[in-house]
Amino acid sequence: EHPELMPTPIPSPWPSLNEVLSTRGWLGGMLITIGAFSSRGKSIVMTNCAEFAARDGYKVAVFSMEMPRKEIFNRVLAAASRQRLTPIKRREVGEIDRARLKETTDQLAGSTLRVWDDGSATVDFVRQQCMMMKRTVGLDLVVVDYLQILNESEGDNREQRVSAAAKKLKALAMKLNVPVITASQLNDSEKGGPLSLSSMRESKGIGNNSDVVVL
Repeated sequence: EHPELMPTPIPSPWPSLNEVLSTRGWLGGMLITIGAFSSRGKSIVMTNCAEFAARDGYKVAVFSMEMPRKEIFNRVLAAASRQRLTPIKRREVGEIDRARLKETTDQLAGSTLRVWDDGSATVDFVRQQCMMMKRTVGLDLVVVDYLQILNESEGDNREQRVSAAAKKLKALAMKLNVPVITASQLNDSEKGGPLSLSSMRESKGIGNNSDVVVL
């Protein structure tokens, strides 16, 4: 490909990860799945990806099925201002930190970061909102937290439903030509051992539809 025609990736917040990826970041049409055990930082990773892209001028949509919007914005503010989350949530911030928070808040106010916090959200709902956002203000990145609690009716059992959700998210990434980042829980029985695609719950469908899996 001629260099001028190569698509520009949206970088992750971590240079070491960008170096590992052959694409040097997230490209349109990609489904990226973050795999981690319960309460081990899946939401934090995806929040960091969202705020990093938003501060860089990309238009980002975030869908959370278990975290309220206020909590997401607190995490975004903490990540963007490089401060601890607990003092921000408790509003226990010193004067020096307040200046940094105001600078970060002003920066984020000029970005396009939209958050939906519907615990009953379906893949169809995600698609409808993304298509509307793409049509009205533009859309560069979608974050969905996370696969196992995203409501999907297609399939006779949990594995089939999760597989169908992953397939539909991949189709959404392709249709809108944007990267979609989601997450998957890992099997607790895999703790302490080497991780692989088989470590993910309902892993077959997730692995088949994901372009990148980060464990």
